Amino acid sequence: MSKINRTSFILIVFFILLINILLIPNFFKVNPLNENIEEPKFSTGLEGTENVLITDMYRVANISGYGLVRFEDSLTFKNLNNYPLTSIFIGIPSYLSDKLIYYKAVGTDENTLLAERSNMMMNNYEMITLFFNTPLLPQESKSIKFIQQYKEVLSYIPFEDQLISYVGVVYPILPYKMEGSVVAVFLLPTDSANLEGGWGFANPEFFFIRYDYEYIRLEIGDDFILPFLENLGDKKIVEVSFTHNDFTGMEIIELNRDIFISPWGIIRVKEDFLIQNVGTIHQTLLVLKIPRVAKGTYISDDLGEILGVTLADTGSGQFTDVIIDRTLPYENAPTRKPGIALLTDYIEGDYDLGNSFVIGDRQTDYELAKNLESYLFFNDFIALKRINNRNEWVELNELERKKITDELELYIKDSKRKKSKEKEYYVQSE
Repeated sequence: MSKINRTSFILIVFFILLINILLIPNFFKVNPLNENIEEPKFSTGLEGTENVLITDMYRVANISGYGLVRFEDSLTFKNLNNYPLTSIFIGIPSYLSDKLIYYKAVGTDENTLLAERSNMMMNNYEMITLFFNTPLLPQESKSIKFIQQYKEVLSYIPFEDQLISYVGVVYPILPYKMEGSVVAVFLLPTDSANLEGGWGFANPEFFFIRYDYEYIRLEIGDDFILPFLENLGDKKIVEVSFTHNDFTGMEIIELNRDIFISPWGIIRVKEDFLIQNVGTIHQTLLVLKIPRVAKGTYISDDLGEILGVTLADTGSGQFTDVIIDRTLPYENAPTRKPGIALLTDYIEGDYDLGNSFVIGDRQTDYELAKNLESYLFFNDFIALKRINNRNEWVELNELERKKITDELELYIKDSKRKKSKEKEYYVQSE
């Protein structure tokens, strides 16, 4: 290659490089229309918290007489920053950190949100970080629900009537300013008496105390609540107290659960509890709630509905009805043994009660037999029959008892095993 050609080639390459250097930066320049949009940020510090606003807050605090307090906070956040946010903070007092036994966050469509204990402290509060499913954009609002449950936060004081009290913050702890509607409702056990709630409105008829910021807005002198409730003064902490003699502090020391699933889709759950009374009064009744999804369900096989109120006719003519009273003893309902309110169809119907049997092992079964004016009351220890349709009873002799026993054994054997064309069923009562 000649010297002139080589020089021309070098000059051409130089000009090409110069053009690239001048033009490429402009090619990759951000569109001016979007130059104010920043990457989503994690609000893992105080930066930006002053530009996050709570526009609506509604707290429901459920005080269980057995010792648990559950808070359900519905919050609406508005992002006033010029960048998106992917998370927010909710605080809990540091002295309650080891008493928090459950927490959960959900969105407006009940989808679960990620919630993490961040080990970060602000103003003596442990901060829990909640992450949005999608970033909270500038000027956008999102609503979430945060649930938390605590143990060992109730006090039980033995007076003439047992006094139960809770002392704590009235509203959720947030590093953000709250405006708009701010309300907390504390729900108390049914039949609570002597409700006291400081500056809150107590409703003894429906057993709740309501704390609406409107009640104290003029006294506070602000239309808003500062972060960490700093401007509430002595209104920040409330004491909720009531008297109740049916509940006291109970603690489950040990719980064992066995779940049995049959090939036919029947699920049986057996639970063994070791419960300690940590309250101040004797406890004779412990209410265990059935999960909502299990209510109203029933199980059936060839005999019919097992956990319901009726059994289908199997052709033997032996089973016609199973009646279950679903009330509790303290309700004193007329449907509960020895009451006969559930048996009116048999009292008024075409049935020979005078020759009918009542079989049981309790005093209430015996009283039921008397209320029905049936012929016989029978169990493993005693067999009684009525005399001449009068409400007088005598014990059966050995021959009469054996006859009844033989009839019952035959009836039970025949009832325990039923066959169909497709399957063979074994029925076990528990």
